Amino acid sequence: MKVILITDIFGVTEHLLQIQQGIAGAGWVCEVLDPYCGVDRQFTSEPVAYESFMAECGHKQYCDSVISKLDTADCPCVVIGFSAGASAAWKALDRLSPDSVSQLIGFYPSQIRHHLAVNPSVPVSLVFPAFEAHFDLDAVMASLAKKSLLMLSQTQYEHGFINFYSSAYYKLASSQYIDLLCNPKLLKDPNSMQLELARLSNKILDR
Repeated sequence: MKVILITDIFGVTEHLLQIQQGIAGAGWVCEVLDPYCGVDRQFTSEPVAYESFMAECGHKQYCDSVISKLDTADCPCVVIGFSAGASAAWKALDRLSPDSVSQLIGFYPSQIRHHLAVNPSVPVSLVFPAFEAHFDLDAVMASLAKKSLLMLSQTQYEHGFINFYSSAYYKLASSQYIDLLCNPKLLKDPNSMQLELARLSNKILDR
């Protein structure tokens, strides 16, 4: 049983490795895919991280990396993606065998707005933020809601709330979502994972 964590534009960070360790502690093999070949870049801000991501990787190359990683996996994988990583995984679904992925869990995949024609053949859970500054999130979610095998939920938090290094980081919410991702029963059961993600997304947390 394997989980592939696909990072956002910050790549490998200490916080991301803590998530990996939590999933491994639940008895799953957990591998990380990032835009910088495993190097912790320690970015000082999101604009700097985005500039580096676009210069050194970019969205198309990141999607190609996801496909290569999953094509060579020896078993169906649970795929968990954050931001650019979630968008890359979503786009990759159109080019992957359904046998490569057992479920996809994606958080705030803003680039998905450019790939609304994708029709997943495996269970997908997408967790969106309260809003997106650069596009009409309600329209994107309405378009996606028509697809089968897809569960959408929306939080009251901002894009990046799980990432400790994001200006939108929300400690309590991040911790509770990570707890779900480290739950071995939910990793095995996409339907239960979808229900728990939806439940948590609708719950208002105190700081």
